[in-house]
Amino acid sequence: MYNAASRPTVINCIFYGNTVISGEGGGIYTFTGSIATLTNCIFWANSDDSGGTDVSAQISGVNPNVNYSCIQGWTNAFGGTGNFHADPCFVNPATRNYRLTADSPCLDAGTNTPSGGLPDADKDGKPRIWDGNNNAIAIVDLGAYELAPWIDVPEEIEIPFIMGSPDPVECTLSIRNIGIEPLAWTIQEDCSWLEVDPCSGSFSGEIYDVTLTADPCNLPIGWYPCLLKVYYSGTGVSETVNVTLHVYIEGEVYVPAEYSTIQQAIDAADEGKKIVVSPGIYPENIYLTGKNLHLASIDPTDPYVVANTVINGKSLGPVITFTGSEDPCYVLTGFTITGGYSYAGGGISSFNNNLTIRHCLISNNQATSWGAGLYHQGGKLKMKGCTVNNNIANFGAGLLCRLTSAELTNCTICDNSASFEAGGVHINQSTYQLNNCILWNNSDMSGTGEAAQLTIYGSSGEVGHNCIQGWTGSLGGIGNIGADPCFVDPCNGDYHLRSQGWRWNNDSGSWQQDALTSRCIDAGNPGFALNNEPLTVPDDPCNLQGINLRINMGAYGGTPEASIPPHDWPMLADINNDGTADLKDCTIQLADWLTAVPQKPGDLNRNETINIHDFRLLTQDWLKQTSWCEYE
Repeated sequence: MYNAASRPTVINCIFYGNTVISGEGGGIYTFTGSIATLTNCIFWANSDDSGGTDVSAQISGVNPNVNYSCIQGWTNAFGGTGNFHADPCFVNPATRNYRLTADSPCLDAGTNTPSGGLPDADKDGKPRIWDGNNNAIAIVDLGAYELAPWIDVPEEIEIPFIMGSPDPVECTLSIRNIGIEPLAWTIQEDCSWLEVDPCSGSFSGEIYDVTLTADPCNLPIGWYPCLLKVYYSGTGVSETVNVTLHVYIEGEVYVPAEYSTIQQAIDAADEGKKIVVSPGIYPENIYLTGKNLHLASIDPTDPYVVANTVINGKSLGPVITFTGSEDPCYVLTGFTITGGYSYAGGGISSFNNNLTIRHCLISNNQATSWGAGLYHQGGKLKMKGCTVNNNIANFGAGLLCRLTSAELTNCTICDNSASFEAGGVHINQSTYQLNNCILWNNSDMSGTGEAAQLTIYGSSGEVGHNCIQGWTGSLGGIGNIGADPCFVDPCNGDYHLRSQGWRWNNDSGSWQQDALTSRCIDAGNPGFALNNEPLTVPDDPCNLQGINLRINMGAYGGTPEASIPPHDWPMLADINNDGTADLKDCTIQLADWLTAVPQKPGDLNRNETINIHDFRLLTQDWLKQTSWCEYE
C-alpha cells in the first residue's frame, strides 16, 4: 500500500507476502505529508528489495499511527499501544487461508474502539466480536478474520433419486467446526420430502455428520430445491445449504421438467442419453455436435403430440444442426420442426452424420439455396413416417441429399416449392431407397410433374411402391403409381387418406367413411409388416365395411391412424400394384425365391423368406382384379 498526500484509516486488515521491487515498505509505505492510522492489523512476510522482512520491510516512510497490531520485526520504533512481534499462526497462508488458529497470539489482541469504528462483520461475514481465547472477555481479534464458533458447510448438496426406486435416498451433510470449541448448532428446514437426523447438537471435534434422507413420495420428474439453515445456537447467525432433490429416470433427461430448453438438456446430457420433450413451443436453434443422443417427444407415434411439440427456429438459422458423427442407433423423433431459415437446410442441416429421423413434421422452413426442409450431406440418412410440407428453396425444397446414403420409408412429401428444381426430393451423387412414400403437389419451375416431385442425379438405388405425381416409370422400380392420393384436407395439413372403408377423422377423434378411396391405401410394399395399423375399428369389429391387408403409403402407413380400404379394393398378391395378380407378380416373387431378406415385396407372409408358402398366397389371388381396377 502506498500513501501520498492522504490520511487513510486502516482497521482489521492483513498485509502478507508483498514485495517491494525497490526500497522499503513491502507492506505499507507512507510518503511525506501523509499520515496513516493503522489499527488491529497484521503485517507479516512482506519483504523489501534486499529480501529482508524486518520492520522496515513491513512499514516504512513517515511514521504512522499504529496501534494494536502484529508487526514482524517490531522494535517499538513507531511507538503506539498494543503492538507486538509474534507469528500470527495463520491456518494455511500457502493457500491464502489467513484465518487464525486457536493458539494465535492475535486472538482478543485488538481494541474494540478504534478510530473509525469496527466493521460489523469479518471477511467471512461472521459478526465481530467473540471471546476467541475463552477468558470471559470479548475483545476483537487482529486481522480480517474473527475466530468464533463457526461452521463450514457446503453451499449446495444434490440428492439424486431414480424414479420408481423403492427406498428413500440418504446422503451426508458434514458440519465442520472452523472456529473455537465447543460448537452448538441447530438445523431448520421445511421440506415435505426431507428428513434431517439429528437436527441439533453440540460437538468439540472437527467434523460432525448429519444424515439427510430424501423420500420423494411420488414426486414427478424434476428438481426440487430445499433451503437448510444451520444456526449457531444462541447467536441467531446461520449458514445456508441449498439442498436439491433430483428425481429422474435413468438414461433419460426431461424437458422442461429438468431443463427449461432442449439445448440445455443436450449440453447437460451424457453420451447415449434419451432427451424426452413435453408438448410446447420451443423457440430454439438447436446444435448437436457429435454427441450421440436420442431426442424424442413424449409419444412420437401420436400425431397430436407431434403437432404440439414444436421447435421453432424463428428464422434465425436452421432449426436443428447436426455435425460430427451421430450414431444411427439414436434418432430424432416426434417433433414439429418449423421456422428455419438457412442457406442449406432450413429445418434440419446435417453434415457427415448417420442420422435417423422418425415421425416428424417438417414444415414451413426456408433455404436460400438447398433443402429447405432438410439438407443432408455425407454419412447416412434414414427417414420414416415423416411429413415434409410447405417448405421453400431453390433446389430440393422438401429435402436434398448429397454424397450420402438415403433411405426414405412411409413419408409424405407434399406442397413444397422450389424456385428452380425439385420441389419435393433432390438426390445427388448418392445411394437411395424410397419405399411406401407419397410425393405430391411439389412444384418447381417446370410445374408439378415427376421431376418436380423427385429429381435424381448421378445416383443409384430403388424406388418401390410409392405414389409420385406425374409418374412415368422412367425411374424404374416396382409398385409405383401416379394416382391422386385423395388427401382429406391438404390445405390445412391433413394428409390422412380418404376411404369408403374407414378413415380417421382428426376433428371428431373417430372413424368415418368417405365417398371415395385413395389408391395409396393398402398399396405399400406387401413384404412390409402392418406394424400398428388397425385390423378393425370399434364400429366395425367384424370388418363388414373393410379389411386391412397391406401397409399404406404415406406417413400414416404403419400407424394407428392408417385408413382401412373397403373389401376387394386391394389384393395382397398384387405385388406390382397394377390391379391384377398375374404372371408379372409371380415373376417378381420368383426373382427373390428362397432369399432370406426382410421386406422383399414377394414375401407375402412377411417371415423374411420367400418360399412355397408365399407362392400359395399368390395363387389364392390368381387372376383376380381389385375393385378399383374394374372401375378403370
